[in-house]
Amino acid sequence: MNLFQKYAALVCRDQHREKLRRLLAQYAYDGSEIHGAIDRASPGLELELAATKIKAAIEAKYKDSIPLDAVIEIVAETLNGGELT
Repeated sequence: MNLFQKYAALVCRDQHREKLRRLLAQYAYDGSEIHGAIDRASPGLELELAATKIKAAIEAKYKDSIPLDAVIEIVAETLNGGELT
């Protein structure tokens, strides 16, 4: 395999991973998406403790979840190995 073929294979693999990421992103949720909304809804020091507790509860709910990047890596490697068709 020459240099251009290796580069083409690398680009193709990255395109497959990005397509998979876009498809899975609509179903993925890890709890961190809501942190900005909590921060905006609870300005000031008096609500900081409540916001911190809400964030901790959200993170605890999703702590055993697998990250989306790990799923994409596993699926991409399985596809590259020819195990999925």
